[in-house]
Amino acid sequence: MLMDYPRSGVGPHTLCSSPWPSVRATLVAKAGHVICEVPLFVVAPWLSRRLSAPAMLLIAMACYVVQVAVYVCISDPRYVLFVEPLHGVTFSLMNIATVAEASRLAPPHLQATGQAFISVVRTVGTIVGTVGGSAVMQWAGSTVAYGVAGVLVATAAVVYGLVAWIERRHGGVVGVDLAD
Repeated sequence: MLMDYPRSGVGPHTLCSSPWPSVRATLVAKAGHVICEVPLFVVAPWLSRRLSAPAMLLIAMACYVVQVAVYVCISDPRYVLFVEPLHGVTFSLMNIATVAEASRLAPPHLQATGQAFISVVRTVGTIVGTVGGSAVMQWAGSTVAYGVAGVLVATAAVVYGLVAWIERRHGGVVGVDLAD
């Protein structure tokens, strides 16, 4: 949900006054992350066998934090293109991992419900990102909005990483009992 924050309809091209028309900047940025996202989806089964879902989510969160840190620090929009492929890594790993994690947590008779729940959470994240991100951008500007998003995701990554570590160490799902 936190990584859906920047879906407020305002892309990286709005971080500074761009000499490029926003449509062209958006298309070039989208192409940059799609180039990285499609190959990861192609190798998703292989990737899922080698990395745990928590590891993929933590990598996705780290890529997102690096991406927004660069957004906050740059003054020339062309530099966005160098980090935009990280969005492809973030998007694909987050999707691969959340599907795997929902499948792992939900009992067999609730697999479809688990996947539907993930869709609901993503939708809520998009809504919160749109409303919250737009409010922060209007109030304090895009640099602050992306900075806040980066701090929120970094904090969530630390908490999630600790929970995943505790879960792995104790051999169970922390705080979840789906045995019924």
